Amino acid sequence: MPTESPSRVRDLMHGEVLTVAPETPLPELQRRFASERVGALPVVDAKGRILGLVSRFDVMRRFSLEQS
Repeated sequence: MPTESPSRVRDLMHGEVLTVAPETPLPELQRRFASERVGALPVVDAKGRILGLVSRFDVMRRFSLEQS
């Protein structure tokens, strides 16, 4: 019997929110993407306020620009 595909964001969400700090080195960020099996992480300050979102694509683009 086929399973239903998720129909809302809440159906895809995980309970624990993984975050990174703005000071996180890019190699560590790449390791987090791989180990946590996520494509993006919220960036938060010391008080837990969201500053933005960083994705695997952002990192790949940055490394690609540095190679040019």
